[in-house]
Amino acid sequence: MRIALRMVVALVGVVALGAAPGHLATARAAEVRTPPPHLDRKGFTEPEFCSGCMPPLSYGGGPVMATNGPGGVTITPIFWEPAGAANAIDQTYRRAVTTFLTNVAAASGTTSNVFSVLDEYYMLTNGTRTYLSYQLSSAPAIIDTDPFPPSHCQPVAPTTRCVTDAQLQAELTHLVATHGLTADLSHLYAVIFPSDVETIADDGSNSASTFCGYHSEFTSNGGTVVYANLPYEPSGCDAGEDPDGSAAVDGVLSTLTHEVAEALSDPMNDNTAWVDGGGNEVGDLCENSYGRSLGSTSASDPGGTEYNQVINGGRYYLQELFSNAAYRRFGHGAGCAQSQDRAEHPAARGASTTTVAAVFADPNPSTLPAGGTSTSVLSVEISDPKGNGIAGDRVHASVGRSTGDAACGRLRSTVATTDSSGSADFTYVASRSNATCFILFSESIGGQSTQSTIYQGTTATTAPELTVTFPTRLVAGAAPTRFTMTVANPSSVPLENTSVDLSVFGGTNRSPNVEANQVQIRYATSTAPNRFVAMALSGSTGGGGQIDGTFGSGDPTVLGPHATERFTIEVDLSNSVPTDGRSGPVLAFETYLNQYNSAAGTGANLADSYASNVEVVEAATSTLGRLGQDVLLGAVLGAVGALVVVLLRRQRTSHAAW
Repeated sequence: MRIALRMVVALVGVVALGAAPGHLATARAAEVRTPPPHLDRKGFTEPEFCSGCMPPLSYGGGPVMATNGPGGVTITPIFWEPAGAANAIDQTYRRAVTTFLTNVAAASGTTSNVFSVLDEYYMLTNGTRTYLSYQLSSAPAIIDTDPFPPSHCQPVAPTTRCVTDAQLQAELTHLVATHGLTADLSHLYAVIFPSDVETIADDGSNSASTFCGYHSEFTSNGGTVVYANLPYEPSGCDAGEDPDGSAAVDGVLSTLTHEVAEALSDPMNDNTAWVDGGGNEVGDLCENSYGRSLGSTSASDPGGTEYNQVINGGRYYLQELFSNAAYRRFGHGAGCAQSQDRAEHPAARGASTTTVAAVFADPNPSTLPAGGTSTSVLSVEISDPKGNGIAGDRVHASVGRSTGDAACGRLRSTVATTDSSGSADFTYVASRSNATCFILFSESIGGQSTQSTIYQGTTATTAPELTVTFPTRLVAGAAPTRFTMTVANPSSVPLENTSVDLSVFGGTNRSPNVEANQVQIRYATSTAPNRFVAMALSGSTGGGGQIDGTFGSGDPTVLGPHATERFTIEVDLSNSVPTDGRSGPVLAFETYLNQYNSAAGTGANLADSYASNVEVVEAATSTLGRLGQDVLLGAVLGAVGALVVVLLRRQRTSHAAW
């Protein structure tokens, strides 16, 4: 099961962040079985993308929801709002949710919106496939005026009370009995809360810092109650695109989409249907992946009101869902789709004619004292398939907490527009807490996201490390120069889907062009120190471009807890490489430890060696012979895993994150 991430993720299975607390025993809870819910997390260590995703989705034998009956699956919104509550649910917010569900139901059977992707998935009964069908109905909303139960947790300000998952299940059991609600796989109940209520998942995580929502199920009086928890989120669950004019509204609609999709395709906690090799569901693989927009709803704020879905006339900005068909047909990084139409024809991806190939964010530094004043500058680079920067792209940033309950810092600005080189900078100011915090960046032209992680105070000891000593000078046409690179994960948590990547840039804007075939890089691992493998390189340094490479087989790997990988690297340059003149250093090298989600094509930078200039001299004039230690930075991409080169289109001094 998964929880909707603070940035939007839905689930059906629970990913435990800690030990699950005991369930509260109440009179109404006596009949309730409380398995863990599927959470859409706000903040894993890598919340922007699914770091543990292993596409494609495969069928686990469990049921999907019954969409093929009369009316398909009926979705009923329940607004839990006690009589006389001080913080009533805003009527505009309530109307937006009910109108959205009405539009989604009215568009049933079409193939032009995100819910149509679910038609690919099925269940097996005695060898017969029964496919999901985009057939949904919207039932009238229920206004639940029952009082909230006593809080058994400490709510986080500005909320004033909290409701646990056991208490939510108890209330649903009561509503099923008193309202004659149907408990089966043809009905889904979406519970919406007022702004002063924090909700707590079965694993102890909360809506204040961890999730945007979740879906789950339980047995009551012999029936199965499938439900979604949708706490009020004033910000942090949207992507900075608010076509409805409200971050809270647009965030809850995208979260609701995620939860509905995952409930339909994987409703049971203990009998899974469609999950990937890591237990992730159809929405998890594409969290914070939106695709190109179709337009905007405000001429005065076109960059902040984009929409990517038109559903029965309603315009929405909703995350994509994973398509097995698109992934099989178009490969790694192409599995997320805005609709079944676009899963089959990805070129028809919206109004924009600009293709975003890479979005990269680089924090400098990534570790900060927890003093309340220290800062990190986060550079976001956005580029097209040729590696050219994309100017005028609006980037939205938000801060979330990856671990613990300590307070994270703040951003001096949450919105910026890329300059002529495709760059935009944000400044993060640390808090006084020891905390691991993430900054999520979402750009508007391509609907892609990336993230950076900041380690404050004592958490700096858990930050991934990438250590390389690059040479300051290389000899063209001479014997190879050898150096070492070390990659380390000092934390107790494995780093999934990692790879080490290398980029070679021009040393200055006036440096002569160097082609990939003029550079040779080989590397050996600590387990096979004498077996050197050539790194495949592509690109050139001309025109502000770069030469890119990745160590390994091309498939991301796992960097285990407290693991260290050491690489020996050799680099040599053809004697046709131009030597230094008045233009200054010919080359600059930089390496990165990255994570990659092969479903959505997104990723995040975990560690950076930062750029190092390299002088190039002719063999005849060199007094160094063989630079033994400082060698070229290059191959640093050392094999911690292999990454997909196509994603690496980095700009000088920054790695264009996927």
